[in-house]
Amino acid sequence: MAARPCTRNRQPDTAGLRKSPGLPIAAGMDPQAKPQDPETQPPRRDRLAHYVTQLVGDSKLPLFSKRLLDILALGTQDRTSAHKLADLVLEDYALTVNVLRMANSFHYNRSNRPIENVSHAIVVLGMDTVRRLASTLVYFLAFEKRSASLRELMIQSMLSAHVAAVVAEKTTFARREDAYLAAMLLNLGEVLVACHSPEHYMIIRAEAREGTPMREACQRRLGFTFEGVALGVGTHWRLSSDLASIWDEHGAPPHLAALARLGNELSRLMYKPSTKHAAGMQLIIFRYGYTLKLKEDDLPGIWERAVEETRSMFGTLGVMVGSHIALPAIGAQP
Repeated sequence: MAARPCTRNRQPDTAGLRKSPGLPIAAGMDPQAKPQDPETQPPRRDRLAHYVTQLVGDSKLPLFSKRLLDILALGTQDRTSAHKLADLVLEDYALTVNVLRMANSFHYNRSNRPIENVSHAIVVLGMDTVRRLASTLVYFLAFEKRSASLRELMIQSMLSAHVAAVVAEKTTFARREDAYLAAMLLNLGEVLVACHSPEHYMIIRAEAREGTPMREACQRRLGFTFEGVALGVGTHWRLSSDLASIWDEHGAPPHLAALARLGNELSRLMYKPSTKHAAGMQLIIFRYGYTLKLKEDDLPGIWERAVEETRSMFGTLGVMVGSHIALPAIGAQP
C-alpha cells in the first residue's frame, strides 16, 4: 500500500492534529477537536500507550517498519542471512536501485569493477555494510520528502549516524555498523511525532527555540517525551534490549547508547552555523568522554569526517541539500 504523505506544516495554531487513518488521535490531544466526556479521555498517565497504539495502527507504519525490522533482524555471518538480505532489497525497486548506486560510489567501491547486483554487493562490500546501506535507505526515504521539518530531522539523523560510526572506529568499538544504526534511530520518536502530529511538533519546536528544553516542551504539550514514543514503538517492534537502551532515560548509558547520544548531540550542536560550539562540546565530553575515551580535541576531526561521509552519501543519492541547511566546520563563524 502506498504511503500517504504527511500534511505539510503551516502555522502551528491554525489546524488541528492530522488524524491517523482508522485510528483518530484522541480529542484530548487535538486543539480543535470537540471536548470529550472526561471519563472517555485517556488519563494523562495513559496518553503514551494510547499514542503508541495509534502509531502502530497507522496504515503507513507497518510497511515501513516491517521492512526495516526484517533488515535489522538479520544476522551478519551466515549465507542464509545474505540471501534473505538480497531478497528483502530486491522486493523494493527503488531500494534496489539506490543500494546499487551507493555500492558503486567511490566511497564504497574503489575498484574498476562495477557491482552489478545486490548479491554481488554483499560479496564485495560485506553483509554489515549492505545491511547498513539498506536500513539507511528504508528509513531516510520513508520520511525525508514529507515535510521540511522531517527532511531536517533526516539530515540530522544521517549526520548523527556518521558521527557515531567515526567515533566507534576511533575508539575500536567492534560493532561500527550497530553504532551507526543506533544513532540513526535515536530520534525515531521525534520523527514519528513530526510526521503524525505536525501541528503539535511545530509548537514544541517553537517553544524550544524560545529556550524551553525540548523534553519539557514535549511533556507539556503531549504528556510524554519523544524517547517514550520511540521506546514504546520499539517495544512493539521487539527490538533487542541493546538497541532499545538508547532510549532509556534513566541511569548511565551503555557503550552503544553513549555512541548514539554523542552523535545526536554533536550533530544538533553543529547543525546551525550560529551555534556557539565551545560550551556545547565541553558538555558533550563531560557526559561521554570518560565512557568513550574521548577528549575535546578529538571532536573537530570526528565532525569533519562525518560531514564528508554524509555529503558523499547525499551526493550519491542525488539528494540536494539546500543552502539553508548548514554543515559547518567546528570553529566556523556564522
